[in-house]
Amino acid sequence: MMGRPRAFLCARRGQELSEQHSLIDAQSAHPPAAAAASRPPLLRIDNVRKRFGGAAAVDGVSLEIGRGEFFALLGPSGCGKSTLLRIIAGFEMADEGRILLEGRDIAGEPPHRRPVNMMFQSYALFPHMTVERNIAFGLRQDGMRRREIAERVAEMLALVQLEGLGGRRPHQLSGGQRQRVALARALAKRPKLLLLDEPLAALDKKLRQETQSQLVALQRKLDATFVIVTHDQDEAMMLADRMAVMRQGRVAQLGTPAEIYERPNSRYVAGFIGDVNLIEGTLARRDRNAAQVDAGAAGYFRVASAGSRQVGERVVLATRPEKLRLAREAPDDPAANVVHGVIEEISYLGERTVYRVRSPEGLLLAAAVPNLTREGGPLARGEKVWLTWPAEAGMVLDP
Repeated sequence: MMGRPRAFLCARRGQELSEQHSLIDAQSAHPPAAAAASRPPLLRIDNVRKRFGGAAAVDGVSLEIGRGEFFALLGPSGCGKSTLLRIIAGFEMADEGRILLEGRDIAGEPPHRRPVNMMFQSYALFPHMTVERNIAFGLRQDGMRRREIAERVAEMLALVQLEGLGGRRPHQLSGGQRQRVALARALAKRPKLLLLDEPLAALDKKLRQETQSQLVALQRKLDATFVIVTHDQDEAMMLADRMAVMRQGRVAQLGTPAEIYERPNSRYVAGFIGDVNLIEGTLARRDRNAAQVDAGAAGYFRVASAGSRQVGERVVLATRPEKLRLAREAPDDPAANVVHGVIEEISYLGERTVYRVRSPEGLLLAAAVPNLTREGGPLARGEKVWLTWPAEAGMVLDP
């Protein structure tokens, strides 16, 4: 298929920049909603839907985001997370549903009328302006007095630790510094809600980790409400108080990082958040205290709970690699789940080593072992080993 004409691509890029800079101009002061005794959430997304042609990009999403919360929208490309963020910002209009900010429906308002600001992945800095003028841009558009602008810009530079760099232009800064300029500009107008669209994607791993810590510290210091879109599971786990894992335009699971990692509600969520071992089978037995999964030739495995699933149902037993124990000798714990096999692959990852072990029945399981010495793990590829894990470490999911 032929590519789109260059004129179309240039026009599209111009539209994107126009959208980005119009949001920078967004007004940030609206009368607050009347305080309620129960203190309602800052943002409520109520049954929002958005279609492009015949495809549903956002399909009936409902969420509540609290004041002062760092919230993440997490999912693979095409799951609807960025479209939902653009709907909150006003760059896309929902086909159905409401966007309530402090109890007021803003779904029909244009971006410049919403007390919301957005930091884009590209940062959208003006290359011909200094750092100070970039940060001050929206304040000047609002007609703020020159002295107040200077004070606010100085405050923002100190906040993001860029004092002394206000006279530089974007091309004279590192990637991390440009990211902080964009953040300062987004915060300068003190929006009620800050939206972050993959803001750290262009940074290298070390700088990304450093910036994540700075971003969390900044959000806590300001007691601000941040909503970040990311496809990086580690980033969402690091930053978010709560997160929504999205799939095909819907929320697959909502909860804290620990809740979603330790108690995923589906095979999809378990596989998307972190590494996981999956053993397919049938629920063979259950009572109030435990259940048992029949994995065919691989044997029976104990699990602490099977939820509402009934005996005879097809299920998947999920375990996290760090929950498994690895040894050369057979275990003496009769209550433990046991798999005997051969080490097929070893991945040294610095702080841990991941061993992939294949059983004679064909099961391939991963065990993550912390490296407590400088020499790393003592086991070698081809060795026969035993894997064990307690019933409490397993989760029964739908297939």
